Amino acid sequence: MVRESKFAKAALAYAKNGLKDATTDPRKIRAWWRRWPNANIGFATGSVVVLDVDGPRGEAALERELGVLPKTLTARTGKGRHLYFDAGGTRIRNSAGKLGPHLDVRGEGGYVILPPSVHENGSRYQWATRANPAPLPTRIPALLAEPEREQSGANGTGEKIHEGQRNAHLASLAGTMRRRGMSPAAIEAALIRENEERCEPPLCESEVKRIAASVSRYDPAKPGARPPGETISLAKIRTFSSIDPEPLRWLWPDRIPLGKLTVIAGDPGLGKSLLTIDIAARVSTGAVFPDGSPCELGNVIFLSAEDDAADTIRPRLDAAGADVSRVHLLDAVRNVTADGKSVETSFNLERDIDALEDAIRQTGARLIVIDPISAYLGGTDSHNNSAVRGLLLPLAALAGKYKVAVVAVTHLRKSAGAAIHRIAESLAFSAAARAAWGVAPDPDEELRQLFAPIKQNLGRAGGLAYRIEAPNDIARIAWEPGAVAVDVNAVMGGFESREDHSERSEAGDWLKDFLAEGPRGAADVRNQARVVGLTWITVRRAADSIGIVKRKMGGRGAGWEWALPGECKDAHPSVRDVSTFEQPTENTSDNRESEVKDAHVSTPEHLCQTSNVVESRKAVLSARERAERDPLVQRFLKDFDCQIIEVHDLQSVGGIV
Repeated sequence: MVRESKFAKAALAYAKNGLKDATTDPRKIRAWWRRWPNANIGFATGSVVVLDVDGPRGEAALERELGVLPKTLTARTGKGRHLYFDAGGTRIRNSAGKLGPHLDVRGEGGYVILPPSVHENGSRYQWATRANPAPLPTRIPALLAEPEREQSGANGTGEKIHEGQRNAHLASLAGTMRRRGMSPAAIEAALIRENEERCEPPLCESEVKRIAASVSRYDPAKPGARPPGETISLAKIRTFSSIDPEPLRWLWPDRIPLGKLTVIAGDPGLGKSLLTIDIAARVSTGAVFPDGSPCELGNVIFLSAEDDAADTIRPRLDAAGADVSRVHLLDAVRNVTADGKSVETSFNLERDIDALEDAIRQTGARLIVIDPISAYLGGTDSHNNSAVRGLLLPLAALAGKYKVAVVAVTHLRKSAGAAIHRIAESLAFSAAARAAWGVAPDPDEELRQLFAPIKQNLGRAGGLAYRIEAPNDIARIAWEPGAVAVDVNAVMGGFESREDHSERSEAGDWLKDFLAEGPRGAADVRNQARVVGLTWITVRRAADSIGIVKRKMGGRGAGWEWALPGECKDAHPSVRDVSTFEQPTENTSDNRESEVKDAHVSTPEHLCQTSNVVESRKAVLSARERAERDPLVQRFLKDFDCQIIEVHDLQSVGGIV
């Protein structure tokens, strides 16, 4: 019998809503109690919200989903317990499993059985505590909040969701609930109800459960995670007050920054690899840089795909004065399979960035040289900007993480244009680099190379110049003192407009007239070109195009002489393109009049003739090695103070250049 007036009024209010044969007539209610004294007592919920915890699984879900709840009016039921909370004006609807498995909520339009009613299993409802109902915890209405509706058939109007929209609607709804932290069981129960009430026709229950299970695998606590069918944008925001300022650090001050990617670009045969060896040698010993800047001692990692470690890189490091105990070579990547077997593969940036990080940890490197970077792109299309950018971003991030300088060597693309657009095949290489340096021949001076800035985001250093020397037959860089002003686009841009072509043609005609009476010194050619208004770079290009012969006039320190093709009256061989031993250069001389008679005739006239007739394009390293060991060749190089420029197959040609 309901004796508390509050419960009696609640029961009458619920009966007023027409539940079965309910009545508001007190006389009828009293009559019913006399007739059925063992009837159970129902309590209409709404102003009081009841949390129905069903058995051990419900208790586990309660602890997992809601944690510790405040002490409140509680009743023991036949299978679990009821927790009563004061809604405090909050409107809570009934739900089953929405908070978690075996956790039901009774609110507006619902009711619960009160003690001392009898449960269907024969046990009686009993009061466990008689405290007043505690205020409803805010976590409960937040978890029970109605999910937002999509515009396509789920706009809150209750309209039906038709074929073609059902899966997307349920997935979006599940994603919203999961993002709010709802449990998989609650999501499944809600989707089943939504499917039954609004999908037309309803999906099969197994499909609904599959959608719920798929979305439930999404972790709402993980930044950037996206549930299936749901698009979520999460912003990671930091105030600059939380960021400690750090000074920019340099490997080579104003030229190669630490923690960044730097690119060195240029055509073959200009000494790019020798440059990286020179820089590495200075880092390994702490020697000053060529411009006098200090260098902090550190370790170096090389990735070299073109030069042999034993007969090329190691001798060059020794010639440059490196501490080779601080210079390391990343030969390969060792992969250990699940069965314990070890498999070695060649390194590539697409797959092995973790291996490079491991190498940095092992060596504590301050400098990483990748030469050339095109050899380590894996399956990435080097012409695809977005693909290259995606490959270089992790490399740049790794450099920043360990404050290591990464220097990537690359070639120039063949098309004309600004120098920055000629770095490799994709603009992404120059975009990812914080510094880019170009290597180009000095148009004003033979055998002199320029190290020029193409891009400097962080520094403002000028260009430098160097030559390649080979004491003891091992090539190394010899830097010139002081900075050099360089128009990088003029020496590397590859521009040739119609006007350029016309000027070059004019310069070629002038050269033919000027040299018609015989060879002239290069300094005289330059001075007279200035008098007639021709730029030196245009004259140089014109000379190359018409095959002007350039040769040394004497011993060490002597100048150069220019002559028309076919004129060779001096004992000193002509020089066109000088190899840096990085890659054999191609002899492009147009003189093909003479034939080689005897490879060992030592007369100056004969050597002069052979310098213009050896045109074989099958230059081989073995021929160079044999030539360098030949006593006659060694005596010739010493007597005439010169060096080997190019070597062709001795067996097929019978001579050297």
